[in-house]
Amino acid sequence: MAEVELRNIVKNYGPVEVVKDLSLQIKDHEFLVLVGPSGCGKTTTLRMIAGLEEADRGQIFIGGRDITRLPPRDRDIAMVFQNYALYPHMSVFDNISFSLQLRKIPKNEIQSRVYSAAEVLGIEALLKRRPKELSGGQRQRVALARALVRQPQAFLMDEPLSNLDAKLRAQTRTELKRLHQQIHSTIVYVTHDQVEALTMGDTIAVMKDGLIVQMGTPKEVYETPNSKFVAGFIGSPAMNFLPGILIGLSEGMATVRICEQNLFFPARGLEHYLRKEITVGIRPEAIGLKANKGESEIQTTVEVVEPSGSRTYLHLQCEGYPLVAEVETAAVPLLRPGRRMTCSIDTHQLHLFDPNSEVAVLHTASLMAAGRC
Repeated sequence: MAEVELRNIVKNYGPVEVVKDLSLQIKDHEFLVLVGPSGCGKTTTLRMIAGLEEADRGQIFIGGRDITRLPPRDRDIAMVFQNYALYPHMSVFDNISFSLQLRKIPKNEIQSRVYSAAEVLGIEALLKRRPKELSGGQRQRVALARALVRQPQAFLMDEPLSNLDAKLRAQTRTELKRLHQQIHSTIVYVTHDQVEALTMGDTIAVMKDGLIVQMGTPKEVYETPNSKFVAGFIGSPAMNFLPGILIGLSEGMATVRICEQNLFFPARGLEHYLRKEITVGIRPEAIGLKANKGESEIQTTVEVVEPSGSRTYLHLQCEGYPLVAEVETAAVPLLRPGRRMTCSIDTHQLHLFDPNSEVAVLHTASLMAAGRC
């Protein structure tokens, strides 16, 4: 396996610049997830690494070797596609071994590689079947095995789980993560599903409009998003955003007014925003039904109650602004639409953003962790 590096990659389709001066370094054995909304350039970036699209400018390296102008067959990568791309007239064994046959690998080695990959993915009993006799999850495992037997320097995966149902998708996520731990491979994985990104990646690169806008561990990207876009995209349900005015700063504490109510929270470096507008971000799990020490309260109106097993999602209104709260189902009283209720806000989990640039200016959790308040 090997390091993958992109240097100042640019890709245009006519007058449209799809990927804009993108640089990215993926460590050896790393599982990196490229995540972002449709049209952000993530699949185009993956296809340029694979050689299926040619970069207009920039360089691509795998294992220190410049492969920018090499054809796909010479790049020593394996790609797993969204639609599986299996040959319907071939058996599972032949689908998995086809690339090895083209490379004239000895038959005994082909058999060894195929059976080894099939064992890792639990499809030994399927090797004589044809794709039409398989379920979606089984076809996906065959596509993964086909990539695995090539023993490439890097695996490229383009939304490989998007055709699976929710339960099977969750199961296959776990299998992919386990597979990565077994083979210690370098994987570049593309998805628009931020849940996949958070649960699978060692590192997440969030893309928007052809650029990487933030890169870090899942914990870093979730807890300290560097912009309102990243904060709203990463997390399910999405972060709530409310317009506010910073009305006070005193002795390491700040007061912000939202929905005609005041929140008090630890703060540093907000002098520029005093008596000015500021955007307040609140994760759904930071909204509760009972105030504890260090929490502020706001008045809301219930719109929809959405039970989800052990957790319940409350869709609320706060002075005309929508809010989603995530609470334990056992703690939820009987609620009907239109009911007024008091909700608590954990002010140690607030995120503040500049209303114009949308850049993050404060994460209260980070401030507390650093011992600055």
